[in-house]
Amino acid sequence: MEGLRKTLVINGCSQGKLSQPAPAREFYTGQLFRMVRKFSELHKFDQRIVSGKYGLLTMDDLVDPYDMRIRTKADVKRVQDKCLYRLVELHKAYDTIIVILGKKYREVISPILDSKCHVIFSKKGIFAYYTLLAQLNQTSRTQALKDLSKFRVAECAYSEVENDLPRTCFFCHSRSKNNCDWNFESQTHKLQSRIPTHIKTTSEEEF
Repeated sequence: MEGLRKTLVINGCSQGKLSQPAPAREFYTGQLFRMVRKFSELHKFDQRIVSGKYGLLTMDDLVDPYDMRIRTKADVKRVQDKCLYRLVELHKAYDTIIVILGKKYREVISPILDSKCHVIFSKKGIFAYYTLLAQLNQTSRTQALKDLSKFRVAECAYSEVENDLPRTCFFCHSRSKNNCDWNFESQTHKLQSRIPTHIKTTSEEEF
């Protein structure tokens, strides 16, 4: 059933932080972060946080104060290398992944973005996110998933979809040609080759 699908929310950390160590759910104090946390808790969605220092956090991970952001391609690669295996494992484990990330943070998880992902974005700025989340928090879990279906990713940059829909294709982004033979399964094997051998045995729950 639609309302029983296993759903994950991936959002970014926030500039607002506590000055002392705390679990991730309490450590980040930004308004958007708090609204996403409420959204996830209300609809009983699992949640992970992309952090400029730690890579990928669970809500219960203990976080020490830091000031590191994802601003450059080097930052994207640094953080991606920390969490790529866990991202691939999460992609396998969930039916639906809701993504609420800024551009650079979204690049970190770009290798797993496909049609099971719903990438929330708006050209109207952060207040549009506030408005959308507030509206979603007034609906049921099933209705929220239905409302978010308009943000479902088109897997290929050359597919025929409406211009305002999110689209991604790791294969297309990696090659300079105007056609695509996208295949996520084969792409997953390529991703696995980028993961250091000593990391591959690590459980997703371990941090």
